[in-house]
Amino acid sequence: YFFTPLVYQSGTLPEYSFYNAATYSGKTTLTSIKLPEEIWAIGDRSFWRCSGLTGILTIPNSVSYIGPLAFQDCIGLSGDLNIPNSVTFISAQAFKNCTGFSGSLNIGNSGNRIEVFAFENCTGIKRINCLKNTPPIITTTTFNGISATVYVPNADAVIAYKAATGWKNFNMEIYNQSLLISMQIGSNGSVMENNLTLTNGTALTVNQGETKTFTFYCNSGYEIATLTY
Repeated sequence: YFFTPLVYQSGTLPEYSFYNAATYSGKTTLTSIKLPEEIWAIGDRSFWRCSGLTGILTIPNSVSYIGPLAFQDCIGLSGDLNIPNSVTFISAQAFKNCTGFSGSLNIGNSGNRIEVFAFENCTGIKRINCLKNTPPIITTTTFNGISATVYVPNADAVIAYKAATGWKNFNMEIYNQSLLISMQIGSNGSVMENNLTLTNGTALTVNQGETKTFTFYCNSGYEIATLTY
């Protein structure tokens, strides 16, 4: 018998990272994750059924691909879900049954395709912010079970989304009543949202009628030069 070793591509989080295919179970003792800033892909079933994961999920601004079932059944993940501008493809069932998410799903301006059942039963999501003028390609099942309002950049985007498969049945509004800040942090500073430290590429989102506290920290000898929004 010959054993062929698995070869993982550099810059990827391997498939089945924390999922045991033999027992059909995720690593339930895993309670938190901090994804490396250098990865570009989150592999298939990486965190499937890791029901012990809690808190806000931060996806690095280097990631362009999220694999099938990557976070399915991670019911403890909570708060807003920010999909950074770097992400172009979200695979089938990537976040299915993540019922703990609450508030906003923020989809960056590079999203090209979101596959079937990607956000099915993410029932806590009540607002979807799409930064892209042209709608990402989705299916009629991408957002199964979600009752949300979709916010887009302008009136032309409303027309485009209302004509697109999967989007046309949502209520549409223009998000000009919201504040969106694109953030880049140097090596000598940090930003916190309601006591949670944020990473590069996070979209700072404040919706109409909502209050959030953002705290900007500089190391000794540094100062904030500009803040553009």
